[in-house]
Amino acid sequence: CLGRWWATLPRSEWPEDAMDTILSDFDDNASVGDRRQELVFIGEFGAEDSNTNEKLISRVLDGCLLTDEEWIEYLKCCDDENELQK
Repeated sequence: CLGRWWATLPRSEWPEDAMDTILSDFDDNASVGDRRQELVFIGEFGAEDSNTNEKLISRVLDGCLLTDEEWIEYLKCCDDENELQK
């Protein structure tokens, strides 16, 4: 798919034999589809209690996410569905 999300392509362009696999990766929110970013951390983070580091990293990254109110405000700015695909 060369860097594009399946959700941005018409279903007629999806490979028929992969349809179930593609749809299983979709979010419950239909406008999101399979769009997401994922981070992977490999290794230990320099302390004996790596569980504490994991919680700290999770808290910092969670703080970067939009709140529900911010997401609603964003959607108001993007009244054109195509704006969400950029």
